Amino acid sequence: MKGIHGFENVLGFQREERAIRRDFNMAKKIGSVRYGKYYLFYPGIRKWMYIAYEDIVWAYRWLEEIKGRWGRTNGVQIHFLMLVTKDKRKLGVPVGEEKNVVTGLSLLKDHSGGYIDIGYAKDKEEIYL
Repeated sequence: MKGIHGFENVLGFQREERAIRRDFNMAKKIGSVRYGKYYLFYPGIRKWMYIAYEDIVWAYRWLEEIKGRWGRTNGVQIHFLMLVTKDKRKLGVPVGEEKNVVTGLSLLKDHSGGYIDIGYAKDKEEIYL
């Protein structure tokens, strides 16, 4: 995206920027999110935010309805890719359309080798949060 320069780790960890940039350049772009070999990237305010797949334990789809000025729903819905980390932090990454979140979850499953739990269930909240 134009105007976004640099990278910042969501969890505050320092990583080698050359390796981050290489993974970013090779990443597959789905909507505004990029799925690299080792990291997931999404646009922040002034930097690309990234998180290592190894730091994610649970991922699921979340649909949020946007309320208008008077508290009424106006029919606009946003799909989020929800990520829960090892240290029980919950991150919501807006992905736009439903197909973007479905593709994203599929890519997370492929990249994780099975260690990221995919899909929402109420009992998983007790385990991961």
